[in-house]
Amino acid sequence: MQPAIVALKNKSIMISFAKTFKPMEKEHMVTIIEDILDEVKRAETKHPEWPSDIIHASAIVGEESGELTRACLQFIYEGGSKLEARKEAIQVACTAIRFLKALDELHYIPSKSF
Repeated sequence: MQPAIVALKNKSIMISFAKTFKPMEKEHMVTIIEDILDEVKRAETKHPEWPSDIIHASAIVGEESGELTRACLQFIYEGGSKLEARKEAIQVACTAIRFLKALDELHYIPSKSF
C-alpha cells in the first residue's frame, strides 16, 4: 500500500477514497497526495516556525496562491511550463495543510481601534 494512502487511512480520511476515483485516477491522486505530504515534510524541516496569528498564517497561503496564479499566467502568455504550475499548486496545498494543522493554535488580538 502507498505511504500516502496509509497516512490517510490512519487519519480516517480514506472512507470513500477508493469509491470516488477510477483505477487510473486513484494512482494519479496517490501521486499528488504523496507529493503534497513530501512538500509538507520538506517545508516543516526548512521552515519549522509557523505564524501564531491567523492573519499572517493566511497571508502565507495567499502568497503561495499568488505564485500559482503567476505560474499559470506565465504558462498561457510567456511559454511557461505546466510543471511549474503543478509545483506551485503543491505548495499552495502544503501551506493550506500547515494552516489547518495550526488552526487551533492560531490567535487574533484585535486592535483597540476596532
